[in-house]
Amino acid sequence: MGEYKCTATHSVYTTYNDTKTYSVTVILNQYQQERNQALTFIRGCSLRICDGDCKFACAPFPDLKPKAHGPDSISIFPLTSSYTRTEGDIQEDITCSTVCHPECAYTWSKVGTSGVVRNNSILNLDQLTRQEAGSYICSATNPISSATRNGSTVVVEVILPSHPEQ
Repeated sequence: MGEYKCTATHSVYTTYNDTKTYSVTVILNQYQQERNQALTFIRGCSLRICDGDCKFACAPFPDLKPKAHGPDSISIFPLTSSYTRTEGDIQEDITCSTVCHPECAYTWSKVGTSGVVRNNSILNLDQLTRQEAGSYICSATNPISSATRNGSTVVVEVILPSHPEQ
């Protein structure tokens, strides 16, 4: 019986953002060639001769599909949870973060109001006005699982500037 040497290379996804390349050489005998039999050598992968060509195929690994996790607990930086500033002062940026896969979407909301103040992880109030006084909360949402977690409340107090007596 004749033998047929077949070499093939194929890349498959093994995790959410990683690939594995397999390079395989097999020798199929005449009996296997005539019946177009496939040689399975790795879970879900097979190599066969089809019309004189090597065909290498891998089925997707169902247990390696992207898995969402998080958001875990939210961290706020700087670690200060309360700020007292004079009207007109610049408020430093306040950032929230968490461990999340894929990356979470962040929003900052002002407690007691409807709507979103910022659609990202950074609360940037710049030059403060009295209207910006209040409590703010950051939320992180996983785009795949829709799991949402809120961070601790950050309080911004805005006081009037003092005027020296004349």
